[in-house]
Amino acid sequence: MPPSSSSITESKGETEEEALYLVIQRISSGRLLVDEDNDTWINLHNQPGLVNYVAFGRRKVGSRSIHTNGGKNTLTSSSSEEEEGKSSSSAATPVSPLTKDRMMKAAQSLLTCKLATASGWHADHSDAESLVTLSSTTMASLVTIPQASLVGKCIPGDKYMKYHHQLDKDRSELYGQWVTILHHEALKLINPKKYDDKNKRGMEKYLRRAE
Repeated sequence: MPPSSSSITESKGETEEEALYLVIQRISSGRLLVDEDNDTWINLHNQPGLVNYVAFGRRKVGSRSIHTNGGKNTLTSSSSEEEEGKSSSSAATPVSPLTKDRMMKAAQSLLTCKLATASGWHADHSDAESLVTLSSTTMASLVTIPQASLVGKCIPGDKYMKYHHQLDKDRSELYGQWVTILHHEALKLINPKKYDDKNKRGMEKYLRRAE
C-alpha cells in the first residue's frame, strides 16, 4: 500500500534546530530482512500496522517545504538555499537540540492518528483507525526503519545524494531514544495499568522482551 502523505515545512533564520523526519506506510502483513549475511527475517503474518521510516537532520527556522505523497518527495526551495546546502556542513550555526518532549509528542501522534487499517485500503479513508484502536482487536505491528535519504537532497544534474542536513554521528543515540519512546508511549496508551506496573519495576526488562 502507498505511504501516507505528509509535509515538513522549514523557514529561514539565523539558527537551526534538530528535527525528526518521518514517512509512514501502512501494512497488512509483511517480511523484514534484519540480517542479510545470515538471511534472517522477521515475519509479520496477519499483523496489520505501520512502518515508520525515520531520519534525524537539521533545519533552518525559514522557507523550505518537503511534501511526500505515495513515497515521492517534492522539494520546494529558493535557489539561494541550494548554495546554502553546499556550505551548511561547515557553517558554525547554533543548533537547537531535539528534545525528548518533542519526540514524545511525535510518538503520540503516530500512535493515535488514524493511519492504520486491518480491512484494506478505501479511497474515502473510512477504513482508517489508529494503531492504539487497532491493537484492541488484533495483533498490530509497528516497524521502525532508519532511512537517511529522508534528509538527503539531490539537485538536478547531480549524480549523488547530498546529506548536508543529516545530524552528525555523535547524535546517533537519537534513534535509540526514538525507539524507546515509541515503546513507552505505546504501552502507556494501550495498557495504562501495565505501564504503571512496569514503571514501578523499571522498563529495562520489558524493553528487552519487546525487542
